[in-house]
Amino acid sequence: MRLGRLWQIAAALAGLWLAGLADNSASAGLLISVWDSTVGPNGHGRAEVLISSDSATDQLAGFSVQFEIVPTSGSALEFLDLGGGVPVDSHLTSPRYVFAQTGSAARDVPPAGAIGPGTIYVGLDASNSPSGVSGVFLDRLLTTLHFAPGLAAPPAIGDTFDLRLDLASSLFFDPTGSQIPFTITRQGTILVIPEPSAWLLAVLGLWPVVRQGRRPRPANER
Repeated sequence: MRLGRLWQIAAALAGLWLAGLADNSASAGLLISVWDSTVGPNGHGRAEVLISSDSATDQLAGFSVQFEIVPTSGSALEFLDLGGGVPVDSHLTSPRYVFAQTGSAARDVPPAGAIGPGTIYVGLDASNSPSGVSGVFLDRLLTTLHFAPGLAAPPAIGDTFDLRLDLASSLFFDPTGSQIPFTITRQGTILVIPEPSAWLLAVLGLWPVVRQGRRPRPANER
């Protein structure tokens, strides 16, 4: 069986990491932004991670990224697991995806990522195009992170979580296998909010009070 290009790239990435070549201190052509999101105490949410390039010479051929959910309280929020550590890879079919039509993960060996433990997501993909994605581009979709309350300690309304890209465990590379430096322009925050049904009940509960306040007063009280 032919070894997919994605797993060849994964092996190369492992070699780079073991050799200690991951250095993101140089001026960056790639800009990564993790967007804020919300989730209900019993529902699930998602956050987009966008990638841009401000360098005309960059050629993005592949990546390996690691994200972590970090609680600011004792509650738990975890990446959504479809079973066996398989994440929801909804970004692979989006026309906004940075490797739309050319990604190896969408064609050869889905899924594009893995979850384990529940607060860690690792994703990787590589372009089947010989030149990768070249030149300047703005806000293309790198991945979409799906998450849900943990069973051990479900979050309460108002709880917040940090959604972070792990710089030391993430790599971007060009068609020659050389690394492309990158910068994080923003890390994300997840806020736990009431479910839509709770908002509806709250509005219905206030309605009698609103009606009472709007009743016309008798003439002798005016």
